[in-house]
Amino acid sequence: MKRSGQIVIFLVMLVVIMPAIGQNLLQNPSFESFTSWDDFWILSTIAPSSVTAVFTEVTTDAHEGSISVELSNTVGNKWTYLYSDIVNAPLSFSANKRYEVKGWIKSIEEAKGVRLSLFWNGSLNELILYDLNPDPVTNPDWFMVVDTITPIADYADGYLSLGLRATKDGSLAPGKLLLDDFSVIRLPDTETDIVAFSFPEQTGPANIDALLHTVTIEVPFGADLSSLTPTIIISDNATIIPDSSVDNDFSIPVLYTVTAEDGITNQDWTITVTKGPPSKEIDVLSFTMAEQTGPAIIDNVLHTVILEVAYGTDLSSLIPIFELSSGATINPANGVAMNFSTPVIFRVTAEDGITTQNYIVALMLSTISNETDIVSFTIPEQIGLTVIDNPNHTVTIEVPYSTSVTSLVPAIGLSEGAGIVPDSGVAADFTAPVFYTVTAEDGISTQDWTVTVVALPNTAADIVIFSMVEQTGPSTIDTDLHSVTIEVEKASDLSSLIPSIVVSEGAGIVPDSGVATDFTALVIYSVTAEDGISSQDWTVTVVVLPNTAADIVIFSMVEQTGPSTIDTDLHSVTIEVEKAIDLSSLIPTIVVSEGAGIVPDSGVSADFTAPVIYTVTAEDGISTLDWNITVTVDPA
Repeated sequence: MKRSGQIVIFLVMLVVIMPAIGQNLLQNPSFESFTSWDDFWILSTIAPSSVTAVFTEVTTDAHEGSISVELSNTVGNKWTYLYSDIVNAPLSFSANKRYEVKGWIKSIEEAKGVRLSLFWNGSLNELILYDLNPDPVTNPDWFMVVDTITPIADYADGYLSLGLRATKDGSLAPGKLLLDDFSVIRLPDTETDIVAFSFPEQTGPANIDALLHTVTIEVPFGADLSSLTPTIIISDNATIIPDSSVDNDFSIPVLYTVTAEDGITNQDWTITVTKGPPSKEIDVLSFTMAEQTGPAIIDNVLHTVILEVAYGTDLSSLIPIFELSSGATINPANGVAMNFSTPVIFRVTAEDGITTQNYIVALMLSTISNETDIVSFTIPEQIGLTVIDNPNHTVTIEVPYSTSVTSLVPAIGLSEGAGIVPDSGVAADFTAPVFYTVTAEDGISTQDWTVTVVALPNTAADIVIFSMVEQTGPSTIDTDLHSVTIEVEKASDLSSLIPSIVVSEGAGIVPDSGVATDFTALVIYSVTAEDGISSQDWTVTVVVLPNTAADIVIFSMVEQTGPSTIDTDLHSVTIEVEKAIDLSSLIPTIVVSEGAGIVPDSGVSADFTAPVIYTVTAEDGISTLDWNITVTVDPA
């Protein structure tokens, strides 16, 4: 049975984006799982429904499967009205698309005036699916109701609802109806239209006749109809053969077939491509040659072309390149070497082969330049842009620190026709400013230029060497973590060690090298690079090595008659006791090297009737020595 205040109906959820064609847009339309679709559909208690509306799960009678639903209202002539939850199940219909609504109903008892309706677009539109009298006596079986809806505009986030109103015995008692296996399916389109048809070459928009199913399009007179590539837009989800963007021969009308979304409906379209009239235009659009010093001056009214070329150019054999009006030709031919010592006449013939026009082409030599400028000056090693000071005739270039400036190869750009000494591409020593002399194109005017290459200050802030007299091995300098670790002897006084420090060239360090410092804890050194800006903090750690001595320093007993003899070379101890002493149970007191341990331990009774071996392990846990302990008896 449904939860109170909620409803399951033949429609569960119609998603915002339509699913594939032919797929049922409803979730669980057969009512076989109440737990999945009663979250999306709600039983209305307001108009056009009422608080007396009733919805009941039925497991004893179904069209297919095992479950159907009963819709009724305890008050006659009232709607039982269900709607989709707009929060959980928003939906939209696409404009001008057809949707088939279909389901099965069965009358439970004799009724009159039964109406089963579908509401859509937020209950603003009602589609009556059934409006008759399903008398169970005369029609005891399930029967199908089906209809279509076609929205005329897009509806987003609307409600999709189902309404039932039934009466019995006039309007005195309610009617009841079973409902099962409902579906909403988006029907495939049958449109087979060509919406747009175009070529890159076309001279105007295509004429598309949707009644005669023809497309007429014009291209320029000179276009090659045997190989044109159209761009075609057709009805939604339809297909076309040949396809859009496929090269085709349009020398004669071409037949295209559009197949609708339904895969059945198709339409043949005839595409006719015509050529426009040949052009009468005889303009020169551009004129170029390799020797020019600037753009050509083209006058299509006076029909002249004037072009300046570099001073000293041999005018007797130059190759002109013309760009003309579409389809036009020129004589003498384009790209043929000509003598331009005097003005040359070219004849332009339009695409129509009739219209012609003579053009006079004149070349001028540029004047001899007296300019002595350095326009550009670069070297591969430089950082940033070159600073060229024309009034003061100086060039300044910066290179990274440590760049070797003794042999740099510059690339130099000069005023047109000018020369320079030393020449561009020649290595020079820039440890001091270098003087260059520029001679103008006229061979007379000269100018000296001073070129300075400046090495930027060092930005490195590294500790290169860190050492102490007390250290036992090389320092560990980590340039990634900016740390220094150094080991010193066990007896070193960490509170006052004097390091010797070497830093990056030109850099400074605080505290300074040679200054006594307390290293009982980590010490932060700050290195400032030569540029005075870049800096880096370094952490210096001094580690005291563990003691490696494994000596017996003192070995004594209460019973001894004189001082012990400790031989550090032979690692032996000899001790003499009184004659009456029991050697089998003597307790020695032992002192070993700092941090070391001994086995047997000091204060532990041992049998000295024979020599005893004691093992001393140094503080480092590695170094060990065996000591031979001999106890003798005083004969006196």
